Amino acid sequence: MGTGRLLSPNYLRPNGLNLPHLKWVRWILWPLSVVYGLVMEVRNALFRLGILKSVSFDVPVISVGNLSVGGTGKTPMVKYLIQQYGATHTIGVLSRGYGRITKGFLEVEPTSLAKNVGDEPLEIKIQYPEITVTVCENRVLGIPEMLVINPKIDLIILDDALQHQYVKPSVSIVLSTFSKTLPHRFCTSDGPIERVSAQHKKSGSADLYQSPGS
Repeated sequence: MGTGRLLSPNYLRPNGLNLPHLKWVRWILWPLSVVYGLVMEVRNALFRLGILKSVSFDVPVISVGNLSVGGTGKTPMVKYLIQQYGATHTIGVLSRGYGRITKGFLEVEPTSLAKNVGDEPLEIKIQYPEITVTVCENRVLGIPEMLVINPKIDLIILDDALQHQYVKPSVSIVLSTFSKTLPHRFCTSDGPIERVSAQHKKSGSADLYQSPGS
């Protein structure tokens, strides 16, 4: 598939819908998506050249991210990993805490407020109170802080971290919707697609697609 087709405004369909009355919106946002894509390519090149550095940790790190803006099942995947490895590992979950009004590193408690830590980290903590759950927008700083809280952690799950290239994960799990698989992706800041990072291409990864019934 050529670049022209990938960047065509006809592919900028909110949530994959081809709505005629939104065609003018796609044409307005298309130049922004091209600029965004170029900026991201420059950023990826800086990581490839080593100008921007990715940090590795001694503790195994699983990164869970998504290719589609919106719900692709990141939180259910984190819960699945906890269920699979919780009996054999001491797990720590680190999220950015999307939508919270606070900044910096915070440990999530069952009594925390969603507005302070984010609703999804709080949901995970309430369901798995034995798991160390923390939030920090800077994952490089957040991981050491979490290990100070619980030095026994031997498996870290990064929630919503595909675009956070400053941490080099052991494994990346990349989620998408069933109807919008990888070959049909494009790079845009406005449409339903998030960029595929250079780190995802280099690290061990698994591409998983949400089925229509899930």
